[in-house]
Amino acid sequence: MADSKMTDEQILNALRSCGDHIAICDDCPYYGLSDCSLRAKRDIISRFEELKAENEALNSKLSQSQPLPCKVGDTVYTVTFCLADGYAENGEQISKSGYFMQKVEVTERNLYRICELFRMRKAYFTPEAAQLRLRELQGDNE
Repeated sequence: MADSKMTDEQILNALRSCGDHIAICDDCPYYGLSDCSLRAKRDIISRFEELKAENEALNSKLSQSQPLPCKVGDTVYTVTFCLADGYAENGEQISKSGYFMQKVEVTERNLYRICELFRMRKAYFTPEAAQLRLRELQGDNE
């Protein structure tokens, strides 16, 4: 019989019951073989090593990434362009076109959009910084 690797579900079942006198072996690819526990152990070790290497690679990528400029629950001030008869980021109705400053709470739903506004210099933590940017965009450099 050729070796066939266990699925993750089979591995979990083996960890829960392999070697136990009430083991549930029906779905095991090694069921009925005299060295079934040894084969299962090899599959478990192999899968663990794969997951460990994957985890290390992901942690390495994560450590190289830049942290987000804001988090859920932060209050920020955005400067965006709105067309007349539209709605602002915070839901207010806009009756004229132009740049507007809005106070917005960061939620799970808008987190990445707000982070992108920070990157584009259109989101700020203080109303003063947002006002300054608003004046720049409106062409008022007092």
